[in-house]
Amino acid sequence: MKSKFLAIYERFKTEAIFLQLQYGTANLGWQPTSGAAYLFFRLLPGPAERVSLGVKHHRTIAVINIEIGVPLMSGEAQALDYADSVAGWFRDTTISGIVCRSPEIIVIGQDGEWHKTVVSVPVYWDETYT
Repeated sequence: MKSKFLAIYERFKTEAIFLQLQYGTANLGWQPTSGAAYLFFRLLPGPAERVSLGVKHHRTIAVINIEIGVPLMSGEAQALDYADSVAGWFRDTTISGIVCRSPEIIVIGQDGEWHKTVVSVPVYWDETYT
């Protein structure tokens, strides 16, 4: 799982730099700076199941979850613009054997000092064990 997290997170960081936004992930203990737009990355693990008889071939399902926060005065439209960009990073692509499905953009709305939107991308990868 760690190698898959790192592969997806590297793709996220590479793309996030071009948006010139602050970004982080939960396992780094990161908190956004007040008044500045941000991206917050999570990889939410899901179930793994055996997908073939004989060979120990397993498929793991997970979800990439990227929270986008913009200051209230920026407006929800700014968050949606960022969400469109983020969704494009993962739409119909494969990253180090991780297959990304169609992203979903979910408007959370106002939360404290932020307008929040989430991009959710279902992913899966297959592995063979001996």
